[in-house]
Amino acid sequence: TLISGGEMAAPGNWQQEKEGIKDDVETFYNDILKGGDNEGDPALIRVLAENALNAAHWLRDDVQVTFEDYMLFFGGHSVMRSLVPLNASGVELIQKLNAKAEAVGAVIHKNTAATELVMTDGRVNAVKATFNGQEITYTANKGVILATGGFGSNPKYMEQYLPLFADGFSSTNAGATGDGITMTARFGTKVI
Repeated sequence: TLISGGEMAAPGNWQQEKEGIKDDVETFYNDILKGGDNEGDPALIRVLAENALNAAHWLRDDVQVTFEDYMLFFGGHSVMRSLVPLNASGVELIQKLNAKAEAVGAVIHKNTAATELVMTDGRVNAVKATFNGQEITYTANKGVILATGGFGSNPKYMEQYLPLFADGFSSTNAGATGDGITMTARFGTKVI
């Protein structure tokens, strides 16, 4: 997010209303499905499509993210719908989300490396990590969400999973090293 523009696609947003652009959840859903060559999970795409506008309102109204007075048109979309945060920078999102997290008492451990997923009774219920040089275990009540990004900066995984791009491929995301793949491999997960 820090190095991105932080833009957010949301159908039926306030900027579209102001500019007279007609858009809705179904159009957004179909754009995302088509943009992913119809290989995406329709149920997950439906969740995204049906909740994007509420999320944008939450960011603007609750988190106090300032959005610019224009939108951007990105590939794969049939209409202009991407909201742009202040200064077209993800920094606006990070700063405002951090402030909101602090205001509600959320604890955020930055620079913390997840090292192992802990499974009990067939369910991942904890994550071991290194925080300030010490091992710490985070235990989950309901489940663990793994959101570690891709592996574009891991030459070994690039060669194994995308050999076409293994030679000379470079990524702008130095943190995309496939740590999630490494941690889940012992559970028999596969990369598709």
